[in-house]
Amino acid sequence: MANQKINLFYEVLLFFSLPLLFIFVYALRYHAPAHQITEHLYLVACFTTAAISLKLLISTLIHQKKLASILSASLYASLFAGILTYYTLVLIGLNSWRKVITIEFIISYAQQAQSFCQVLEISYELVIASLLLAFIAIFTFCYFLLKHFNWQPTQKFVSNWLFNLIILLTFLLSSFWAYNYLSSNRSSCKEPICTTLFSGANSSRPKLHSANQGNQTANKVNHLEELARKSYAPNPIAQKRNLVILLVDALRPDHMSLYGYPRDTTPYLKQLEKQNLTIKYTNAHSTCGETTCAHASLFGSRYIHKLPDKPFSLQEALMKHGYTTNFMISGNHTNFNGIREVYGKIDSYYDGSMQSKYYFNDDAIIMDKTEWLPEWDGKPVMFHYHILSTHLLSKKYGQFLKYKPAKNYAGKSTSVPDEKFTNFYDNGVLQTDFVIHTLLSTLKRKKYLENALVIVMADHGESLGEHGLISHANSVQEELLHIPLILIPYGYQSNIPAYSDKFTSVIDIAPTILHEFNMPIPDTWVGKPMYDTYSPQTSYFQIPPFRGLYDLTDPKNVIKYWINDNTQEEFAFNLSKDPNEMQNIFIGLPRERLDKIYALLPTPAH
Repeated sequence: MANQKINLFYEVLLFFSLPLLFIFVYALRYHAPAHQITEHLYLVACFTTAAISLKLLISTLIHQKKLASILSASLYASLFAGILTYYTLVLIGLNSWRKVITIEFIISYAQQAQSFCQVLEISYELVIASLLLAFIAIFTFCYFLLKHFNWQPTQKFVSNWLFNLIILLTFLLSSFWAYNYLSSNRSSCKEPICTTLFSGANSSRPKLHSANQGNQTANKVNHLEELARKSYAPNPIAQKRNLVILLVDALRPDHMSLYGYPRDTTPYLKQLEKQNLTIKYTNAHSTCGETTCAHASLFGSRYIHKLPDKPFSLQEALMKHGYTTNFMISGNHTNFNGIREVYGKIDSYYDGSMQSKYYFNDDAIIMDKTEWLPEWDGKPVMFHYHILSTHLLSKKYGQFLKYKPAKNYAGKSTSVPDEKFTNFYDNGVLQTDFVIHTLLSTLKRKKYLENALVIVMADHGESLGEHGLISHANSVQEELLHIPLILIPYGYQSNIPAYSDKFTSVIDIAPTILHEFNMPIPDTWVGKPMYDTYSPQTSYFQIPPFRGLYDLTDPKNVIKYWINDNTQEEFAFNLSKDPNEMQNIFIGLPRERLDKIYALLPTPAH
């Protein structure tokens, strides 16, 4: 009996070893709250009970001992391999974009595994062989472990059929407890498994506002938004020009020759500038360093902490003026953390998940789709493009591998500046310039640019080793928040100045468009037209666990402040004198200015 108890202990310990290690990393590195840890361990306990019960059923129902051992080892090996793979993917997701990976994301990339491996510059065949060898190793380990430490309870007081019934009920109950917990918490649970199962395409619209302001405040914000939506009256004499937004994922202005970068990475855009066609902003900023919240701020003209659940968007305002709205997305926004939901109500949506010809992160998708557009019929139209060529997971074309040696940095979040990574990124910028050229040439040929405003911009930037960071969604440094912004009027003369170094936020873009088209701006929008005499005193940014603001009251001493809510570390930089954020002046800030910052700082978003 003592040996049986020891063997049971070993089996339970085996099942909890990986979860405990994962929870340790999850809590220590990613500051998971205690309730998420206990919720995860509860699910692990349910799965462990179900697995051990199933193994007992196999051993009691199958009388051929060797076959029972093989089946039991296969069961355990499959579970351990699945757990190990899942935890690895979760940590990669947290390390890369600070989000737990979703089931839709896993399925999408698994379906295009060969193309994905090519993008990551690894051998698909080698990956398959490695996974197979790893599973064989895990199976061998489980087989010999069960052979030497197999647990079989005694059956002195019950018959075989009753014993098997008890085991079956234990299996069913533990499975039901796990299922019931997951299904009942699908809309609110932040535990990793819940998040994986219910935070992708099947999730509701992402909650981007500061939920901890209370239900009363949130309800008031949502009510005012609905009033603004219902009361919005289109202008019958609006200038209904076509609108084309070319939004590039992770594009930095300081790596574009248009903005003075010594490498000729944007020859086409540079050519447009020489023809005096561009309106260039040099001091534009995003509200966050990742795609979802940046899009929400762009289309809803609000800072993240001021967003309602369903913002009255730019595209809605245009639709009320008779526009047809078309979104063409490189990437899989349908299945990645509910980004599709941020776009709200639109007429036409197309992304990489809706075709099978290309790898879904290939910009050929949107170039091909644009080529199939009919010639413009004279009715006002909006096109929003999401371009991925600068993204680390995008398809790179051989003709743009100009800067060598180049290496993908996918999976990394920390790094020192590395020539190989910089070359890889700059090749992506060069490819982006080609994609923009192709899209605009096609739209011009099909007459969509006869009377149109084109906007070239980014949702956020990209770290390339500065401050020890690489990629995006992992900080609020200027490398992520400072974005390019270029306006190109076609077929008309704009009143917007041809150049501006005035501080501009992404929330100001939608009001600028409506003002340019002589359309009313929704009452609840916070942004202002960029050629307005209005000068903001404060501008906000936020991506958990970071939140902060720009204090713009003194243009000669712009102070950028943020706090890390996980560690409570505070940072402040004088961007006017220290644009690279090398010297943290938080300790030296006057108490009066610091009190002002604290009073304006948004509460943490959840």
